[in-house]
Amino acid sequence: MKVLSKTGLIRHTQCPTRLSLDQSSNPAENRSVDEDQHSKVLSHYRQDGYRVEDYAEMLFPEALKSQLFGVEGLKETKELVIAKTPAIVQASAQAFGNYARTDILSRMRNNQVSSETREQLKEFFRSTYGAFYAINEVKSSSTGKSPKKQHIQDIAFQLKVFMESGYKIGQTNLITVNQDFIRNGEINPQDFLVVTDVTQEVIAMLPEINIATQSAHSTLNLGYTPLTTIHNQCGYKDPETACPHIANCPNWNALPQDRDPIFYLPRISRKKLDSYHLDEIDSIEGIDQHDLRLTKMQKPIVESYIRKEPVINIEGIHSFLEQIDNSKAISAIDFETYSSAVPEQDGHSPFQVIPIQFSSGIILPSGNIN
Repeated sequence: MKVLSKTGLIRHTQCPTRLSLDQSSNPAENRSVDEDQHSKVLSHYRQDGYRVEDYAEMLFPEALKSQLFGVEGLKETKELVIAKTPAIVQASAQAFGNYARTDILSRMRNNQVSSETREQLKEFFRSTYGAFYAINEVKSSSTGKSPKKQHIQDIAFQLKVFMESGYKIGQTNLITVNQDFIRNGEINPQDFLVVTDVTQEVIAMLPEINIATQSAHSTLNLGYTPLTTIHNQCGYKDPETACPHIANCPNWNALPQDRDPIFYLPRISRKKLDSYHLDEIDSIEGIDQHDLRLTKMQKPIVESYIRKEPVINIEGIHSFLEQIDNSKAISAIDFETYSSAVPEQDGHSPFQVIPIQFSSGIILPSGNIN
């Protein structure tokens, strides 16, 4: 049986073709192979994901970490559960061809689980025995007004796999960064992080996750690579996020070689892309420059394609330059910024935009530049 992981489910939601190509290039789902193929996984360090996870683990001082993957990881998790470990970092479970690892699996007392939650879970899962556990998913994003849908989907898949493999889950928590936190000395995880009970949202997501899981398994067992519409899921604009299968992807190979595809247009939505496909328009050259679906940013690009030359707003440039008083010195400044989920200095907050370098120049009335 082909095994579906949480990462595989997410990739299938974005692009069924990618899941199929992942499976053919890495049938054993070897983690190191996957990380070598997908550079974004490695850049997770630069995105502070692992650093936030380290602080989250401090919320569970008695936690032990499962160091193994695959079958060995499943055995190790069981051994830690049997030993009544208070919390397990990177616990894993597998059932019915689905495999999941959770950031932190923490033991709960029976009286901490509401009767409402117990009854709701009975509608989806068979009875299980043993102690209750909470699934704690750590994200390096801020709390926000409400949990992001993709985070709830992520946790719902974990809940499904752990419950179906025999674990009793009584609560699911989302651990995120407190955007109002201000660093003052050593970071206290209790102040830096926010733990949100998302059990009800996760349970409500289970029917959708069940359908998505069935669809992903159908793709895995097709015996051929399915086609899909190319949108932003390929990450082709950035080497950090680019799908590793673009070179041999049937979706890309099927593109016309003499025309540029519509998805090259900046900020084109999936809905608008589908609308053009329904109209059998598959290239930028095929779009009318007066098409009402085009945004202010997209119109000059389509016009440029039609005219086969750059579109330069000479009038607009002159209008701007006329506002500048050349009898006085003109200053120009350019700077670069950096932000981090984990504040680096006292007085800083998570995701605070901090200038790290700049250049400044002054054009004198004489024309000389300082």
